[in-house]
Amino acid sequence: MAIICYSSDIPAARKLCGHISALAACHRCYKQANNGNFSGFDDMVEWFKTRDLEEFCKNVVKWRNYKSKDERNYHVSNNLVR
Repeated sequence: MAIICYSSDIPAARKLCGHISALAACHRCYKQANNGNFSGFDDMVEWFKTRDLEEFCKNVVKWRNYKSKDERNYHVSNNLVR
């Protein structure tokens, strides 16, 4: 087991930890960065809308079944799931 400690801004931390995009929130919510940052708390209600985890898992399996890099990239850009 390895533990990696890091200290950085949110986009860098997300990229380091394998999020789909430095501009997208985690797999649990729909929040995306505006202009490269996560400011703008006036849409706080929208921040915490949780994703449907069953749909998320189905999209993960679909991504895994694609054979080409182009198919996978297209899937990721439409579903934000890898």
